[in-house]
Amino acid sequence: MPDLIAVEPGGPECGCELVAVLGEQDRLLVPHRCGDDFLGYLGDLLGSRLSAGNLVVSGPALDDGRAAAALRAGDLGARRLVPYRPGRGVLALADDLGLPLAGVGGDTDAACRRFLRFGGAEALDGPAGLHLLASAVGAPLVPGRPVATEHGLCSAVRALLPVAGRVLVRRDSGRGEGLVVTVHDEIRDERHPIVRVPGDDCDFAFLAAELWPLLSDHGGADVLVEVHRRVLRAHVAEFWVPGPAGPPDLLGLAERRPGVAGLEVPGGNLTAALRAELTAHSVNVAAEAGRRGYAGALRVDSVVTGDGWFVSGVRAGAGRHGPVARLARALAGPDHTRDRVLLTRAGIKVRDFPTAVAALEIAEVAYDRPARTGVAVTVDATACRGEIGWLVAGRDAAHAARLEQRALAALRMTWSCAE
Repeated sequence: MPDLIAVEPGGPECGCELVAVLGEQDRLLVPHRCGDDFLGYLGDLLGSRLSAGNLVVSGPALDDGRAAAALRAGDLGARRLVPYRPGRGVLALADDLGLPLAGVGGDTDAACRRFLRFGGAEALDGPAGLHLLASAVGAPLVPGRPVATEHGLCSAVRALLPVAGRVLVRRDSGRGEGLVVTVHDEIRDERHPIVRVPGDDCDFAFLAAELWPLLSDHGGADVLVEVHRRVLRAHVAEFWVPGPAGPPDLLGLAERRPGVAGLEVPGGNLTAALRAELTAHSVNVAAEAGRRGYAGALRVDSVVTGDGWFVSGVRAGAGRHGPVARLARALAGPDHTRDRVLLTRAGIKVRDFPTAVAALEIAEVAYDRPARTGVAVTVDATACRGEIGWLVAGRDAAHAARLEQRALAALRMTWSCAE
């Protein structure tokens, strides 16, 4: 049965990340058009025939009637709805069109629909959802407290700062905005601004008064304060969760690349025993999400620090990299983890898509399907963010890194030539 693929609006991805996994008869709801150049490129890359007819422009909302009308006006046919990032809007569209949810059936379908209809996916996507799920299955968590007032922020920072001398203060959202409060002599963090405070006699009330206006959300969202430790390694497990009908399907494993918005597949920086332990706890977290009624794509992140390891994130959807496990199998084969190392990277600024692809060809790093190596552009987000994402396949980690560096150098040349 062909798929109708949908992503709940308002998240970090808009749907661009899913074009590469479309089947020829599938439809994808997106808020904007995708260039014909990219669709033709994907056809050559993956051996499929895609066109503008595979994309349905839905606008900024899915439940305002326009998406349903556009689908009914076309060749909707018998389809199932694939909620890569589920939510109220996605479920409202499925209800409006009378479509079944992919991988869900019978009584389970009704349970999942109730869960998603009343905001269950949104509740689990982010720090608060992480603590709910991980606590239920006994997975290790970084100590933290949600706060809803300036006084609560003061109390939480006072209590948690002595644990490691560093706390992360952020909004309770999946986007990760926040800052680090530290007593250590440091001036930078990988992702967040630094606020240096004295180790003794810190005026926590004054600190909270200064920080609260920067972090509080007038819509009522909580702020989360967590003990912040230096991350040595980060592990990612990608799942498809079928609701309470059965266990989650583990699609693939990866490690986050330090300092890069990307993943390494399969990753070789963790011992086999630690990798197995992280994966087992990730499966438990994903299964708990399914038991509560969640259905769709889910990623569970874990981090290794100098003080042990912790489950660090639960994210609905495929993220900016797209469904990495599915793309990896399509490009490098089902056994790619045995003889290939794959690197993904998101947020690569380019002049335009054709110029980027031409640069990769000239640099002789474009993906070679028979050899199963090279750089494949898997995300064209030039229309919405002026960037692309790619997957690099190498014979080993060093080979993949060399290919990527040559590709980045080729793209830099396109900017130089334009000036």
